[in-house]
Amino acid sequence: MVGATWSHVMEDDRDYSWGAPGMYKEIAGTAGGTVNGYIAGGMEVWKGLRPGLAISFPIYQQDGDDNFSWALSAYINYHF
Repeated sequence: MVGATWSHVMEDDRDYSWGAPGMYKEIAGTAGGTVNGYIAGGMEVWKGLRPGLAISFPIYQQDGDDNFSWALSAYINYHF
């Protein structure tokens, strides 16, 4: 399976874990859009049980401190 996902963060992340009530720390550079591509594959090993692997990679990212890099994921799906 090959595809792409898009996500968008509307505003910078905020950290409320310090300071006086009502104050927060903005983590700059986390707002914006990201498009990730992925390649995934797996096989049915037993009556609907399908383990697999997926590789995700960045296609487009707005500049920021929290940029996504390559990722390898293992998963298990069960189809009823």
